[in-house]
Amino acid sequence: MSNELEIPTFLYGAAATSPDRYLLSDLRKGQYEGFKDRLENGGPHLPDFGPREWTDVVSKFGAVVIGAQYSSCLQCQC
Repeated sequence: MSNELEIPTFLYGAAATSPDRYLLSDLRKGQYEGFKDRLENGGPHLPDFGPREWTDVVSKFGAVVIGAQYSSCLQCQC
């Protein structure tokens, strides 16, 4: 998705690539208004996939955030 659409993609929750990306609220800090600065200045919260620079596509469509969680229901016969 990130390569085909050229949209930055972030992973959180059980899909997170590092512990500091577990909470969605950590990735959303700065909101959309601070997203351009995040991409231009780098730092620990760059996208996991897709472009890491501000482009026309990114300015129009923003980014995608994908999360996963573990569920105890998967272990039972519900």
